[in-house]
Amino acid sequence: MTMTPESPLQELPLEPQPNAEPGWGILDILAILLIGYCALVVSAKAGFAMAHSLPRFAGLSIDKVASSPLFVVPVQLIAYLIAFVFARMLITVRAQQDFWEAVKWKFPSVSAVGTYVLVGFVMAIVAQIAGHFLPIPKSLPFDRYFQEPVFIYLMMAFGVLVAPLVEELLFRGLLYPVAVRWLGGLSGTVLTALLFALVHQSQLAHSWAPLLVIFGVGLVLTSVRARADSLAASWIVHVSYNATLFAVLFYATSGFRHLERLAE
Repeated sequence: MTMTPESPLQELPLEPQPNAEPGWGILDILAILLIGYCALVVSAKAGFAMAHSLPRFAGLSIDKVASSPLFVVPVQLIAYLIAFVFARMLITVRAQQDFWEAVKWKFPSVSAVGTYVLVGFVMAIVAQIAGHFLPIPKSLPFDRYFQEPVFIYLMMAFGVLVAPLVEELLFRGLLYPVAVRWLGGLSGTVLTALLFALVHQSQLAHSWAPLLVIFGVGLVLTSVRARADSLAASWIVHVSYNATLFAVLFYATSGFRHLERLAE
């Protein structure tokens, strides 16, 4: 019997194989953050250049302009969009698969969606109750965005439609898998929640009490992402959490008509 040697080409895979999960590392995340920061600086400078030509910002100082959601939200949206486009291209190349598949954007079943919405609702109520027993500062830097009803409606749209998606993609989509790869499940979860809390510290006056609450929220969100193996699941919880907080605010101020109650 004559043996025919196998061609070396037969040993090659027919399709590119994905890298070890995840296909990206901390340097890739830092590159995305750098692009996002540069985009934020450029869009802010362009925004300041155009702001004083608008009646709303005429005669206002840079600090006053920078504290207005009418300025902050569009500037951040532009920076987020640029960072996302870069992240999608980079992660697609590094993971050798579609971006959404790489970050585990697997939408849960209809029955599970209700459960995740409930988790977000309960978490928001618990956070509100905890705030009554913790030394939360009466005034926080974030409060400047809630001085007018139009500001609150804009922040509500941003806080429900944009912020949860951006934060989940960064922390639970990109950072968490890298943290787990290097530290393991428990330590990776804690580190992700800790960084999630720390990124909010400037908005919360660096006060430990509200940061502790955000840390707890981060633990729940990351645990949902890990247990469900789905970034979409933690996103649903995050959206429900933020939406509930704004609903409570809407109720407490009688439809944003009595904002003075926020200082009580």
